[in-house]
Amino acid sequence: MNMKQNFPLAFWPLVISGFLVLLTYQNCSDVQLTRIPLKEPIAPYTLLAEEANLPKPKKVAPSLRIVFFVDQSTSMLRQRCPQELDWEVAREDQQTGNTSTCTFVDGVDANATRYDLIEEWIRSFDMFTDKDVKFAILPFSGGIKQRPHPELGDANKMLFLDRDDALGFSQQLKGEQMSDKIRLQQDMALNPDFMGTSVPLPVLSYAKNLIEAEMYQLEQESKLAETPFHFVYLSDGVFKPTQQILERAKEVMGCNLPSCSSTPPSGYTCEYFDGRNVTRGACCRQICDTHLPQLVKDNWGDPEDNQYDKIIAALKDIQNLEDRYFSAEINLHMLKLYPTEIAEFPWEPNNEDWSIFDGILEESLSVDMHIYEGGEPPFYFDLPINEEIHFEVENLYVVNLNTYVDSFNRLSQDSDSDGLDDSLEESKSYNPNKARSNGICLDVITEKFRCDQAITLTCLKDFDFDGDGLNQCEEQILGTNEKSVDTDGDGVMDGHEILKGLNPLKDDHEDFSASDSFTAMDHFKRGVHPIVNINKVIPEYMIDLKISKGDYARFTGDFGNTYYSYRYQLEVDNIPQKRMGPYFNTHYPSRGMRVADDYDPLQYLMGTQHSSDSNEVLVMLKVRQVQKPKQKLWFFKRIQVNTAAGENIRFRLDQMQALDVIDIQAGEN
Repeated sequence: MNMKQNFPLAFWPLVISGFLVLLTYQNCSDVQLTRIPLKEPIAPYTLLAEEANLPKPKKVAPSLRIVFFVDQSTSMLRQRCPQELDWEVAREDQQTGNTSTCTFVDGVDANATRYDLIEEWIRSFDMFTDKDVKFAILPFSGGIKQRPHPELGDANKMLFLDRDDALGFSQQLKGEQMSDKIRLQQDMALNPDFMGTSVPLPVLSYAKNLIEAEMYQLEQESKLAETPFHFVYLSDGVFKPTQQILERAKEVMGCNLPSCSSTPPSGYTCEYFDGRNVTRGACCRQICDTHLPQLVKDNWGDPEDNQYDKIIAALKDIQNLEDRYFSAEINLHMLKLYPTEIAEFPWEPNNEDWSIFDGILEESLSVDMHIYEGGEPPFYFDLPINEEIHFEVENLYVVNLNTYVDSFNRLSQDSDSDGLDDSLEESKSYNPNKARSNGICLDVITEKFRCDQAITLTCLKDFDFDGDGLNQCEEQILGTNEKSVDTDGDGVMDGHEILKGLNPLKDDHEDFSASDSFTAMDHFKRGVHPIVNINKVIPEYMIDLKISKGDYARFTGDFGNTYYSYRYQLEVDNIPQKRMGPYFNTHYPSRGMRVADDYDPLQYLMGTQHSSDSNEVLVMLKVRQVQKPKQKLWFFKRIQVNTAAGENIRFRLDQMQALDVIDIQAGEN
């Protein structure tokens, strides 16, 4: 089952600890949930262990992961020499990168103060004794200087490190730059030992894999929800080499001359080594088309990697890790280093977006942008210990999987929980004992949409990626988000929407399909089809559900965290039900409550094994974290209501079971 595991449970008792519900079964006609006085909210971790009979969440220290993505190119060290290949003077005298006559001039960050900045950030956490903070320092260059570099032995350092190791690596990188500075001050014609060009893409890909691996490990430890990630990009934003520089190199080599194929340019002897032999003489075309591009790629880096859209896509890939790990948080910070130091060099041939900072704000990225000219860090990182977290119930509903008021204003009987009345199924030759008569789609989807073998050849009918009770084929037919249990974000799972006549692509709080001034969501919560006039429905046929919200309750966690949750009050006075008649049998596989990997939402949220003398009623709860809207938590309670005998079942809403689902709305990518 390709589902998310280890759902973060550390916060949920704070949200729902104000609920207490009493269920009373009355003969065989209806079910009542009666309001009783609220208790005071409880502190974290106590109720789970004592009353809820669920695993006790681990107590975790304040946790943080910070990635410093650092420009280690020669533009940090020295300014460009007028005779360099990519500068205007070279166009005039056809120089080929001869820098022996150049004078060393300090570059953007010649004294490597960006590493002092990183050191200040790392040391800022020294005041916290009980913490879990790790740092990854990822320097990027290009070509033969690209890291991790086997000769530099830095592969074991470009990882998430503790304080001392991170400080040591930062100081090492600063030392490497200062060593190269001394070397070039003596002779600009020398090659730096450590610093190279600006090719961020390969290291951005490395960073994504590193962050993803760390997120996976934290999720396995149930710590991901409490561990924000920060990605800090420190650079002047200039990419080298570009395709334009390669074309400039070809121009200097005479590749655009008509005589290139037979005569080398003045002052040059063409040579090309094909792995066996050295060819001399009339070989310029081979050099221009094959040897020179490979030479640039090997020594400076691949110009194709420095396309602006590829860099942006790589940054989006990092930010979109929040979609893969829905309890994750990653923050992107951009620091443009000393922009006044490069103001006199605004020219790049045919490259409108020569700096990543020029266009990144136009992209669909949430970025914290800064200009750094020296001095103190422009911002500091907050440990979660300093946060105030607010939780709020986004929606709570009660759904009877077997009984509802259908579009004909009848109290319908749906034995197999497929959205179609049993009598309609019989008249349409569906199987009222099987939710998916054709083995692919719920019968209500087959009836209202086209669902046959021809359009389901490329999808997986037994695969439910997000856990909303709809398989991959059904999601494709409906157009719902395969990575969201609640595509339209209205607080009802997609599977339940399609069972009860709602539109899973439209917020049902805003849909008025009937002529009764009630929204489709109002109809759903009453167990009534959205096109039926509620005023014409027999009151005993409807669910009578009332939810009220009180004041905030405040909690203090084990590590000083402050939590807030509203007090809620729930009252359900009627849940109509019908005894399943001759069409009902126990067609569902037998499953107990979810344990470990034994969880199939195609059955679990849409119907499980039960007798014809009972209805399946689900209490569903969707909760969101106010400061982190992408963190949505789902809980449920399954009740099998006995239609033939009266009995009382008492449960608290903080005993509801956490669901292991994915909930990413469109537009959050």
